[in-house]
Amino acid sequence: MKPTILLLIFSIGISNPGWAQSEKEQIDSYLQKAVTDYNIPSISAGILVDGKIIWTGTAGFSDIEQQIKPTEETLYRI
Repeated sequence: MKPTILLLIFSIGISNPGWAQSEKEQIDSYLQKAVTDYNIPSISAGILVDGKIIWTGTAGFSDIEQQIKPTEETLYRI
């Protein structure tokens, strides 16, 4: 629940598709922080504006033993 709220807070501040690279890097670091703070193996997120994907990101590992990073297609049990 908290990671979802966290992502929603960040996405509210991003309403322009031309947002700066530093903002993208900030969100990437928030994803990595969520993996650490909430002790989850991986996370995937995306931001849509007017129905168009403007950003996707992942953090952590979808397979910790094999050190495989998640992708946009990684399936999660929710």
